Amino acid sequence: MANNRTCFLICPIGDEGSEIRKNSDDLLELIIAPSLERYNFEVIRADKIPKPSTITTDIIQLVQNSDLCIIDLTGSNPNVFYECGRRHETGKPFIQLIKKGDKLPFDVSSIRTIEYDLSSPRTTRESTVVIQKFVEEIINSGFQAKSSGVSLSSVADTLERIERRLNSISYEKSLSSTNEDADPSEKIKLQLRPIEYFIKAFEKGDANGAREALLRMHELNLDPIDLVIASARLAEAGDKDAFEILNKVLTISASKLDLRTWVGFTYLIRRAYLDQGKGKECYDLINPSLQVFIADDKVSVMEKAILINDISVLQSSFGDHENALNNAKKVIELDNSNLIYYYNLALIYQDLNLMDKCVEQLDVYTNGEGTADLPSYILTYAIGVYFRHNRPQDTKRVYNILKKKDAGEARRALNTIDGLQAIL
Repeated sequence: MANNRTCFLICPIGDEGSEIRKNSDDLLELIIAPSLERYNFEVIRADKIPKPSTITTDIIQLVQNSDLCIIDLTGSNPNVFYECGRRHETGKPFIQLIKKGDKLPFDVSSIRTIEYDLSSPRTTRESTVVIQKFVEEIINSGFQAKSSGVSLSSVADTLERIERRLNSISYEKSLSSTNEDADPSEKIKLQLRPIEYFIKAFEKGDANGAREALLRMHELNLDPIDLVIASARLAEAGDKDAFEILNKVLTISASKLDLRTWVGFTYLIRRAYLDQGKGKECYDLINPSLQVFIADDKVSVMEKAILINDISVLQSSFGDHENALNNAKKVIELDNSNLIYYYNLALIYQDLNLMDKCVEQLDVYTNGEGTADLPSYILTYAIGVYFRHNRPQDTKRVYNILKKKDAGEARRALNTIDGLQAIL
């Protein structure tokens, strides 16, 4: 029977002959392909597409339009996380994997993730069986989806811009004959471009290396877009020097950032500031630039919704709840398909002590088609509010969704919400 379903494998690929490539090939050939063979899927990986560059609109179309995406988070590869985030936005089915022994990043720790093991034929087979159970669950659900409608060409342009920058930015220093006796690791640093070295260090979880690359980028006064993206990632992770660089770059160059950078990275920027208790400072820095794009008729309604939502979250953080509320309502007018926007609106109603309105938003996002795909903390929040407002049936309903999605988080909910056990 001919294949009529598409599965796009999002994973770190690495150079030919590298350990990353070997693991990627083994995962594809020994686990993914055997897992999906019986379900009539065509499995596609970026490097298997006959294109001169893997950073194309075709790749993003696969991320957003494939029937299924399987995402290997092993190694915390930034490109994998970028494509992972884009897949999450669509609401379409995905399965997350990570190699046994690798640490699951905090950002996605609330999402069910399969730990695969290629160490022996038996563990490889066991990994295949677990994936098949997930696939059967997705097939039985009818591949339910709710797309965000993000512009494919816009995302592709972003990736192409990053690729061009990786090929054009260079260190002022270069490896010369006088460095023949230098430490091999120092030679590698000298050969790499700062942004490239940052990405490689970030992939390996080398915080010191990533920090060193960021400081070098700042010293060379490189492109503010790269500086914002790199500093925001480290600042959000708690690096104080990275936060100072981010703050300085935004103070000087916020108006120079393009739409794609704001749409893709404002959430990281605001999280970095909110962790420092500086939501108002962040709002004052970025709001003028965001308003320019919000007023632009050429910007899509989905992109405007993302930007206005970031503004609303910041306003709420420093107590400007009325304006936060107005903006949160505008967001849903622009994009009523993203259930997280209803969660954000619920939080604002709670801050305003309008709990009936808060519960109304819970009713929307816990009864939507994409409810099971929401982060676990959002479901836990709904359970707590329903429980405190004497809605036992809804409490049980959402708890059962959470338990099926994330048993560990469900147990934590039982331990932290006094009296919950009695009604379940």
